[in-house]
Amino acid sequence: MSLGRIKVFLGSKEARKKPLRLIGESAQRLGFDCEMVTGLHYSDCDVAVIWGLIKKDKPTWGEAAIRRHELRRAILERHQGQTVVIEAPAIGRRVRAPGSKPWILHKLFPASAPWTRLLLPERFYKNDPFHHYRVGLGGFGDDGGLALAGHAPPRWQALSSQLGIPPVKPWRRDGRHILVVGQVPGDASLRGIDIHDWILRSCTELRGLTGRPIVVRLHPLARGAGMAELPGRLAPLGVTLADVNRPMAESLEDAWAVVTYSSGAAIDALLAGVPAIATSPASFAWEVTDHALASAVSPTLHDREPWLERLAAAHWSEEELESGAVWTALSGAIESSRQRRAAQ
Repeated sequence: MSLGRIKVFLGSKEARKKPLRLIGESAQRLGFDCEMVTGLHYSDCDVAVIWGLIKKDKPTWGEAAIRRHELRRAILERHQGQTVVIEAPAIGRRVRAPGSKPWILHKLFPASAPWTRLLLPERFYKNDPFHHYRVGLGGFGDDGGLALAGHAPPRWQALSSQLGIPPVKPWRRDGRHILVVGQVPGDASLRGIDIHDWILRSCTELRGLTGRPIVVRLHPLARGAGMAELPGRLAPLGVTLADVNRPMAESLEDAWAVVTYSSGAAIDALLAGVPAIATSPASFAWEVTDHALASAVSPTLHDREPWLERLAAAHWSEEELESGAVWTALSGAIESSRQRRAAQ
């Protein structure tokens, strides 16, 4: 099947060129018309492959980061064809709190800095910190993030084994506190909302619905306006703040329910048998979560098995990107998308 002209925009993320190269090189070996684009300007094609979505601009960004972000913006806003988006994994991920050694090294030695290449081994700046990546069509959340589902054979059992994910726990039918989970301000999955304001509004509404203890777990990498004031604003509600330097699993212990906007913590909760609420369709767990905060009183216990297979179809290893296995699923998803567009 012809996919037309494919362009892999390597400049969409400097530190993530490896998965972009792997998927591009495999497309070329399979005989697709695929070009690796090193510049920072969009040019027309039928299928654009990029890293990541549009995030809120950050004052700490340098000129190069701004140009890469503008490239992604141009593609996502102007491109008329299909867009394949690669991102960090939603399962098997490890978020390190600031202050841990790897985070400090990452900040002091960014992959693009010349002193990194002079002072650190090649494997540090050429290898990505992930072994698996999300692959979506047109974006993540809603239907885009799980677009490859139905176009790949069952993979959850093999994937969970590769990532060392324990068996899914039975639904917890007890528990004490409600865990409200924050995210990195400005992240693309927030779709422009102020996450600190969302946390405050959610906790206020929950306090009017239930007398259960409310625990807020901020994201380890959270920064920005409103961060310093948030604990004081939550204090009158009797909210407890979790220690973000401790594993998420500890925050889930004895949790009755987990409340998120679009955080991947909903996935962690569901795997641990804790019911979850997601208030945005950008959540990868949207189909197996409740969406109204009132559901925290008596959350729904959804069937998770079909969703886990759909979630697994969004995650692909470096070996699968390199071998071209991902293109079988992508080709099917792209063709299905084209047929839906033609029928509209």
